[in-house]
Amino acid sequence: MVNGFYDLTSGMLTEKRNLDVISSNMSNVGTKGFKADKLISSTFREEMMARTGNMDKKNTQNIGESSLARIPRQTITDYTQGSFRATDNRLDFALEGDAFFHTVTADGIDHYTRNGSFNIDNEGYFCTQDGDRVMGRRGLIRVELPIDGKNSIEDFLMVDHAGDIYTTNGDFIDSFELVTFDDKQALIKNNGFFVGGGNPRPAQASVYQGYLEESNVDPIKEMVATIDSQRHLQSAAQVLKIYDQLMSKATNDVGRI
Repeated sequence: MVNGFYDLTSGMLTEKRNLDVISSNMSNVGTKGFKADKLISSTFREEMMARTGNMDKKNTQNIGESSLARIPRQTITDYTQGSFRATDNRLDFALEGDAFFHTVTADGIDHYTRNGSFNIDNEGYFCTQDGDRVMGRRGLIRVELPIDGKNSIEDFLMVDHAGDIYTTNGDFIDSFELVTFDDKQALIKNNGFFVGGGNPRPAQASVYQGYLEESNVDPIKEMVATIDSQRHLQSAAQVLKIYDQLMSKATNDVGRI
């Protein structure tokens, strides 16, 4: 019976961790380029159960394995493609394929993102909404275009599916530096960006100007997972209460006899 306390408690802690992952997914349904997470759980230890006779203990018979506890093993990220939404903004870009935009913070830290919602800062550099500058194949992407007082800089930009950036006059500016990783599960999420992941390598992807990639979180699926996890928690709590009552009876009542 004591093992039951460990099994139920570990299961409840795992479901609590699972609910945290689901909550993070649900809170980022509207985050552009967000990739959903999934908790992978496993058993802590498995033991072989055997059967023996009451008197003769020599001839044992294996009857199967028993799992002692369920624990969270790791959180994996689903990198499947999200749907595209048209924005008609020339500084919005969506990627079709296994690739990330490469951006750099002010202190030189490399970030990678699927969110192609960019701006152009006061110095003419492409940047994210957080101010990270966007890398091109020639370095940081910078534009120097005339403004006639009516049109903004972005009105002069054209980007083809290969990620090449031109002026509307056909002058080449630069190309987006698109990268990917051999093991994307090694990437770490950091405020909408990805960091780490080892050495990035060049990637091929199609760039769509005037579109943004939506989050790949399925809210219906996450809602069902939430209900399922909450039911597991409630069931474990009820059984744990029964275990506690049995232990109390065995100690206070049976023990007196």
